[in-house]
Amino acid sequence: MVFLIYSDLSLILLCLDHCHSSFYQFLILDVYDKYNTSGVILLSYENDDAFEWRTFVQTTVKYLSNYNIISTIKHIESLEDEIKLFRYRIDRPMVVVFLEKIEHVKLLETWCQKVDMGYPVWLFLFTGLQGTTIYNYYKNVNTNTFSLKFNTELIVWCCQHPRYIYEWWTIDGKNLKRRLLGIWQKETGLVFTSNRSLYDRRGSLHGLPLRITFSRGSAFFYFTNNTLDGYMGEIVTELQYAMNFSINKLIENDRFGIWNDHQQKWTGMVGVISRQEADLGVGELSMTNDRREIIDFTLPLYISPCRIYFKQMDNRAIHLSAYFKAFSVDIWISILIIIAISPLLLVTMREKINIKPVKQCIVENYLLVWGIFCQQSIPEFPSKMSLAVAYFSIFITSIVISATYSAAITSYLAVSDPPPLFSSVEEFIADGTYELSVLQDGANYDLFTHSEDPVMKELRKIMVPRKSLPKTNNEGFLQLCYKKVAFYANDALKKSVTINLPCEIGFIETGKIDSIAMILPHNSSYTGLINYQINRFRDNGVLRRLKRRYLHRSLTISELNINNSLDIQGAAPVFLVIAGGLCTSALVFMLEKIHFLYFNKFLQWFFNPTKSSNLNIMNKFDNIVNYKVNMCLLLRARYSVSLNYARKKEEGEERGVVSHHAPPIA
Repeated sequence: MVFLIYSDLSLILLCLDHCHSSFYQFLILDVYDKYNTSGVILLSYENDDAFEWRTFVQTTVKYLSNYNIISTIKHIESLEDEIKLFRYRIDRPMVVVFLEKIEHVKLLETWCQKVDMGYPVWLFLFTGLQGTTIYNYYKNVNTNTFSLKFNTELIVWCCQHPRYIYEWWTIDGKNLKRRLLGIWQKETGLVFTSNRSLYDRRGSLHGLPLRITFSRGSAFFYFTNNTLDGYMGEIVTELQYAMNFSINKLIENDRFGIWNDHQQKWTGMVGVISRQEADLGVGELSMTNDRREIIDFTLPLYISPCRIYFKQMDNRAIHLSAYFKAFSVDIWISILIIIAISPLLLVTMREKINIKPVKQCIVENYLLVWGIFCQQSIPEFPSKMSLAVAYFSIFITSIVISATYSAAITSYLAVSDPPPLFSSVEEFIADGTYELSVLQDGANYDLFTHSEDPVMKELRKIMVPRKSLPKTNNEGFLQLCYKKVAFYANDALKKSVTINLPCEIGFIETGKIDSIAMILPHNSSYTGLINYQINRFRDNGVLRRLKRRYLHRSLTISELNINNSLDIQGAAPVFLVIAGGLCTSALVFMLEKIHFLYFNKFLQWFFNPTKSSNLNIMNKFDNIVNYKVNMCLLLRARYSVSLNYARKKEEGEERGVVSHHAPPIA
């Protein structure tokens, strides 16, 4: 949109004296084509219905409409509202201002203080010739009387030098800067003296001092030996070199900043920037809609997913069950069956060979087979071929099983990762045993406080009280190793942790994306220049180099100690087995000693002939034994007599002689 500001009839007469009306129409059209604005609006200083002016306006509007350019007329007092309306709806307009009298300049200076001079494209046409007051103002002005900004695009043309087009702007808001922009002729049009872009032409701030604010404990901006360090610290250093500015003041804050309902103001860094107490805010600030209404954000310097972090099980801590996970249940059952059946087969073979009694062979072979599977040799290798083959087969089987188990357990303990505690946010909420924390007075705190999302509301119920929330990124992640608490943060904050975490950290995705950027005051004139430099850093690899340096470091205990030896906690199950075996052996040994000690004393006391009571007991015992022995002999004699009688009777019946004698009674 092009705004054309005219003065009165004298302007038209001057135009007709020095230049034909088409002269200005050609100039407006050429500037419009170069900057590709949205249209043309003619703006008047006062209500003037002169016929000459109406003729000029209608001619200009018709001329522009022939090129499909929208044009209209607005009074200077209503331009402020029009600019505010157009700012959020269409592309920026171009304002064309005819300056013929010094009174118009003074009126324009007052009006420019009310609008954002960095938004439209301005075309100032000084119509005064040499010797006039307006020409002297054009030639000698060196202060920022029009409230220009660093990013203001003001094209200036003077009737005394019609071929030259200049641009005016300011760096510090006080002094006016001017540069030849191009050469204009009606026949050739506007030709720029340089093809460089706006911020390429104005890339230097000429040592302008800037105030920078940051948050104490920031993971992206800190000091090392009084030098800016960290991911954003290095970016600020690169910007300082590329833009040629100096750091006048560093303002430290203890928090990033949220909206305080009680005080009705923004706190921390955001509050400092919104009140224009600093020119640039550096730190891991997240872009939110509430913040964008009061401050400007640069282009995102890092885009990362938001996650819920928690302490993960340490994969170096070997639990007792881990020693059984090397083999499946089927393999363990097969091994137990082999250990159970092998001694029975050996006992059967020994019995057939008549080497030792059966009872003794069972116990001995069970111990031998168990020793073989524990890589222990046998006392004596059997000479019989059958037993030798059996023992050799058991030896080979034990070696294969032992080697396979060693390889499997090593692979399992070295490669396998512990399973995550949670797989979704809903599962984390349903667990109910964890509290949730965020950075105190950070963007995520506002997110949980004011969000209407059902999941966020559920997470808000388990959030740690505000006073107990961590103030720094390092503190937020370090608490995970010592408390049963989770930490809501983005991936960039996790990668920027500057301390070695003594535990493994797991996470679950929340599905949200966080954009991190630096901040400036609302409608700052330096936002475009910083964004231009950030794009250059992205194209030439500066951001990629800084990300690799500061945001891709391995900081967990397992990542920092890749070849870390097994600690006492991880080897506890092994020592537990050894200690259990030693304790069991000691207990069996004590029971055996007690058994043999008291059993021998009992036998000595029982068979001691010097005691009368023991003697009587022994006599009674002998009588009982003798009686039992005599009864057994008697029964055996009667059985023998009956057996002989039956044999003789069978022999008589075979010869035909029947005996009627009864068997003798013993």
